[in-house]
Amino acid sequence: MAKKKSVGQNPGSFETALGKPKTLKAATTSSIPAAPAATVKTAAPIAPIAAKADITIDCPVEGEIITGRTYTFRLSAIHPRSVEVSFDGKDWKSCRESVGYWWYDWSGFQAGPYSMAARMTDKNGKVSKAQVRRFTALI
Repeated sequence: MAKKKSVGQNPGSFETALGKPKTLKAATTSSIPAAPAATVKTAAPIAPIAAKADITIDCPVEGEIITGRTYTFRLSAIHPRSVEVSFDGKDWKSCRESVGYWWYDWSGFQAGPYSMAARMTDKNGKVSKAQVRRFTALI
């Protein structure tokens, strides 16, 4: 019995289901149209992205309406030692850190408009403040 060639031993040929050799012909490149020349457009220079603030009030958003009796504020801070919040310019309250954010659980408030300030102190004692956030509580 003659030994059959396996696929890959003779490039361009293979055996059919009946064991008869079959040769494939390569396509020529003359039948393939040339690709059009690429045109490259240059864009105007992009303005640099403003540096992110050291501390940001994530929630609530500006003008948000709070409808519950409790609310948890979320803040983002870059390398803080501590984060605090103040409502309507009153005493500063400490926030807690969890899962990469800083949180303040607020309760016991009355209905009405509020402003919230936030500040962080970094490991070197530098204090940074977030933009004041205004919101309304409805109970």
